[in-house]
This record gives sequence, structure tokens and C-alpha cells, in this order.
Amino acid sequence: MKKILYIFVCMLALGCKKEVEINGPIFGENSDASCKKNGKFMRATVTANDIKPHEDLFELLIGTGTDVILVREGIRTSFLTYEKGKYKVYKYRNNNDFSTIISSYSIGHTDLLGDLYDIDESKTNFVEITEIDVIEKTVKGKFQLNFIIQDSKNKVEKKSPNKVSFTEGVFETKIN
Repeated sequence: MKKILYIFVCMLALGCKKEVEINGPIFGENSDASCKKNGKFMRATVTANDIKPHEDLFELLIGTGTDVILVREGIRTSFLTYEKGKYKVYKYRNNNDFSTIISSYSIGHTDLLGDLYDIDESKTNFVEITEIDVIEKTVKGKFQLNFIIQDSKNKVEKKSPNKVSFTEGVFETKIN
């Protein structure tokens, strides 16, 4: 009887699924980002995509997710150019101004869309392109982005912070 109980306990232990990893990769290989989120180290993945039909512009998507590819949190920074440089980042405004680099942030605590954040323009926000290869379509850089929740009175998740800061950020990825 002890042997059967022992075998059952071993099978149960081996059959248990690992806890869902919140800060795991979601976008694929050869894409990596890291930073300090509110002062704590965070590893994420990054992808970059051309903005059609503006072939001279691309966007960065930096995020974390689960082992089933659900995005749990993400930063979208749009209208970056294929040139090295340090670029100031602004709050999204729906005015079709493709010369202004914009960014937003979202947290999803469930499988549904979570709380949305805008750039906090009272802080220093930038993306710096340190290396770019237009032939191989690769980009490396740094970032510092500060966000403030859009609606602090009606949070989707009460534990969502009112402000989120990403400092000492670095990224490397291919541009699709």
C-alpha cells in the first residue's frame, strides 16, 4: 500500500503544471528587452513592425505574457524612424501626426483588456536608437518611459498602480 501511495504522489508531483510565468517571452526568438519597472528588474520581449504604408517608420512592442501567449502587459511606441538618435516620446493624440513619436501602456490582469495608460508628459520619456541595420532590418536601443493611468477612478483591476515607470531599458530585435 505504501508503494502505491508513493507512486501516486510521484505521478501527481510530476504531472503538476508549472505556475504561469508572468514575465516570460511572448514575441519569439532573437528579441529581447529588459528594464526596471517601478525600480524592479523586468525581462520582456520586443518586436518591431513597419508601419504600412509608411515604409520609413516602425513601431516597437515590448511586453510580457504567459506560456499560452496571452499578453499581460505591453508598451507600444509608434512612429520611430530608421535613423540613430534619441527621440522624445509623447502621449498619443489622434491627429495623424506621423512626425511625433507616441507611446501607450496596458496591463491585462485577466484574459480581457485591462487598464490603459498614457505617457506622463511631466517626466522625461525617450527611445534611443543606438544601432540600426536597414539591410538586415535589426534595431538596438534604450528607453525610458513613464506612464499614468487613464482612469484611476474606474480601474479594471484595483491593484493596478496609478503610475508606471520603465527606466534603464534596453532592447534588440528584428524589424518585420
